[in-house]
Amino acid sequence: MPAKSTKLAAKKSKGPAIPGIVKGKYTHAKLATRQRKLGRVLRTGLTHLHKPIITGKSDIKSDFLLKILADQSIIKDNKKFGQQFRQLQPDHDELLSTASVREVTGGILDAAAANPFNPAEQANANAVFNTMSRVRVPTKYVGYNLGGGDAMQHPTAPGTGYFTESDQTASAHAMHDLYRRGRATEAMEAAKGAGGNVNDVVHAGIREAIAYTLNEMAAPVTANDVQPHARLGAAPQPTQMEQVVAREKLKRAFVMLGGTQEANDAANPVDPARPWSHRRGQLKRSVSAARLPSFMVPNP
Repeated sequence: MPAKSTKLAAKKSKGPAIPGIVKGKYTHAKLATRQRKLGRVLRTGLTHLHKPIITGKSDIKSDFLLKILADQSIIKDNKKFGQQFRQLQPDHDELLSTASVREVTGGILDAAAANPFNPAEQANANAVFNTMSRVRVPTKYVGYNLGGGDAMQHPTAPGTGYFTESDQTASAHAMHDLYRRGRATEAMEAAKGAGGNVNDVVHAGIREAIAYTLNEMAAPVTANDVQPHARLGAAPQPTQMEQVVAREKLKRAFVMLGGTQEANDAANPVDPARPWSHRRGQLKRSVSAARLPSFMVPNP
């Protein structure tokens, strides 16, 4: 009985305050309204074909938006959309969240009901959807553990998370997920307010989602302030390096989308053991300097 009580207490533990996060700043309901509005505005810009920069894995189906157009009950049912969208690439964290993609897409389709797509616009809308959908990373890679209860693991299969068991950090993950969504929404609104086109707006949201993920949510398991505490901190080197390579690949995608990466220098050497937490909580819109030589990192 005592063991069970300890386990329940661990699940309920919220851990220390998360640097940079102001509770109550965002709500999912208000963000949904803002994202739906963004989608309606973006509909008017679908006059030129959108060439996706992030192609993603081949198992992300390229015609999912066409499926929604054929059966709009999918976009109207949050649970149905979530299940089908996540199945495009199971066990992955969608950096521009499932809810965000659903609401922006829903806004586009709301406006398209009164102003139907021509063939070129439909192809463009499909490409925009694919670009928003394809920036994903395995859930087991997303988390951090700095010791003293300061830890988070994205929900993932039991025993697979790199940093801790995800059922112990649900509160921290929920807060990060909401904050990432809020930051991405603000970036998209700012890009649109600055006169940006569809590409500019979508890329701004993805960049912010990548930056927040790397800076606040997904530590390198090899960092010297993380490795001693991480669940897989003593795993074989290939296991650890696959997580670090995935992070570096996201940095490359970030730069391809127009983002800024900090330069390597004496304080930021190319070193997988370089500490992670000193940039945390600053909500930077850049990504950190490379931890690995470029030849080790494939293109997105």
